[in-house]
Amino acid sequence: MLPETVKFLELAGARAIDMGTAAEGIRLFQEVLELAAKYADKADAVTTPLQRTRWVRHLARARLDLGQHAQCDQLVRRGFGELGMKVPTSDGGWGRLMMSQMMRQNLHRWFPGLMLRAKPLDARLEEAAELGRILINIAYWEYESPLVFPAVAMWALNLQERSRAVPRRSLLANAGLVLGGFGMKGASLEYFRRAQTLAHSQDDQIERYYACVSEAMHHMLSMR
Repeated sequence: MLPETVKFLELAGARAIDMGTAAEGIRLFQEVLELAAKYADKADAVTTPLQRTRWVRHLARARLDLGQHAQCDQLVRRGFGELGMKVPTSDGGWGRLMMSQMMRQNLHRWFPGLMLRAKPLDARLEEAAELGRILINIAYWEYESPLVFPAVAMWALNLQERSRAVPRRSLLANAGLVLGGFGMKGASLEYFRRAQTLAHSQDDQIERYYACVSEAMHHMLSMR
C-alpha cells in the first residue's frame, strides 16, 4: 500500500508546484519523505537514492518559488549528496570546480563525439542537471563569492549536456557571461548566439524576449 500512497502524493505534490501552490507542494513532499523514513525497514517500501533525490528536488524548487533561498540551498546539497556528488563549501572548492568545469566544457566543444557520444540515458545525470538549474538561481542571489556563479554556470551547462538534454537558453547565456568576464570574447559571443538562436526557435513570448536580451548582450560584448 505504501508505494501507491507515495506515488499519489508525489504526483499531487508535483502538480501543486506546477500550478503555483508551492506551500501545498512542500507539505505533500514532506509527507512523502516522512513516510519513506518511517517505513524504511519494510521490504515493499525501500526507496532508492534516485527517488529521494527527485523528492528533494521538488521540495527545493518549491522553496525557490517562495524565495526561501537558504532552505533551497540545503535541499539542493542534500539532493546532490544522494547522487554521490558534493557541492563545494569553500572558495577553494568553488575555484577548483570552476576550473574543472571550464575544462570539461572546452572538451565538449573540441571533442563532442568523444565527450557527448550517444549513451544510454542516465537518470542520475538528468536529476543532477535539474538540481544544477536550481542551484544557479541560488548562486546568483545568495552567494557573495565571485567564484560561485561562474562555477555553477559551467557545472549546470555540463550536466545538462551530459544528460543529453538540449541546453536551456539561460544556461547558454550564463556561459557567455562567464566567458566574457574572463575576457574570452570569441567564445562568449558563440554562447550568446546559441542562446539567441534557441530562444528564437521557441514559439513563446518570454523566449522571444530572452532572445532580445541575449542579442543585446551579444552586441554589448562586440563593442568592447
